[in-house]
Amino acid sequence: MALTQADIDEIDISMDLNGTKNNVEIREAFYKILNGGSASSLVYSTRITQLSILPPIAALPALNSTGFVPVWGRSSIGVYTLTFTGLTTLNSNNVIPLVTMGDTTGGTAQTIRVNITGTDELTFSCFDGSGVASELLGQAFIKIDIYE
Repeated sequence: MALTQADIDEIDISMDLNGTKNNVEIREAFYKILNGGSASSLVYSTRITQLSILPPIAALPALNSTGFVPVWGRSSIGVYTLTFTGLTTLNSNNVIPLVTMGDTTGGTAQTIRVNITGTDELTFSCFDGSGVASELLGQAFIKIDIYE
């Protein structure tokens, strides 16, 4: 399947106001080209909350088209894992994580870093405004696209 003019226009429209593409836009455009105009992905999306020293939980029914059950865990202060047991294809070339802080009531995390730490696992590291590990995530919205 070849790229259509609509596909090319969509890639052009994704230009930022300053005329450059960010990494997510470049990666999405790359997958669209590789897939002949199709940038299909598996998606896991939900709002998460975290209290005390417990691992995060999905606060809303999750959108999960991955076919795998996501399991949240806590590794240490402010470090949480999300494992898709049975999935073996996560890598830095096919995963686009998006994390948006929502209501931080009850939470102290201001920055969340996401790393791919295994073929089935993502690690979320949370920090307060001073860069210190933060235990209380509060509420965050996450979306993970996995391109195959």
